[in-house]
Amino acid sequence: MALIPELVKSKELRSFNTVLWEWIKVVKQIAATWSWDDCPWWYTERALVSTLAAGVWNSRGIAFEEYSNAKGRGRERYTGRCDLYIKMGSQEFIAEAKRLWSQGSRRAKQIIPKIEEQLSQARTDIKNAQGEGETKLGIVFTVPIIPKSEADEVELLLAEWQNKVKSIQVSSLAWVFPAKTRRLSGDKRDIYIYPGVAILIQRL
Repeated sequence: MALIPELVKSKELRSFNTVLWEWIKVVKQIAATWSWDDCPWWYTERALVSTLAAGVWNSRGIAFEEYSNAKGRGRERYTGRCDLYIKMGSQEFIAEAKRLWSQGSRRAKQIIPKIEEQLSQARTDIKNAQGEGETKLGIVFTVPIIPKSEADEVELLLAEWQNKVKSIQVSSLAWVFPAKTRRLSGDKRDIYIYPGVAILIQRL
């Protein structure tokens, strides 16, 4: 089983292939600008959504983030927010996103259920959003975290993690694990390394 540094795989959202390759470029560009000792996947859901929006713009699409949106129906209707609006050609999408730290150690057992749980929550959130013809998307950005004590096995552990993530049924999947961040960690007190990030997208 071999580690795959970069991947874009789409079944139901082939129009996102270019967007996701551009997203990979954006993520790597930010990390390179920060001399590979800082990275966008250390930060919040909101920050990660901005990297996907950049991928959309770089693909000649339109992206609009964190905007007011009506949610619910009837007496349950209220004003909330939507994480991301995307327009690619004649296609329009609205999306809710989640960020998840994912255990990547040799003892990790709940990788798939925890990612699926976050995807389900994202889908539930966007289902409540009001739209007029837009395709609704649930998105999860997930970062495998590997104990420093297992750093010598990082490539094997990542390959195993990737194999599990590929088994999850999604509309699009992409990830990026740059060689220069393969053993990236915080300060001396940090017990984990954070080698990269994956994005999973499910269409309603």
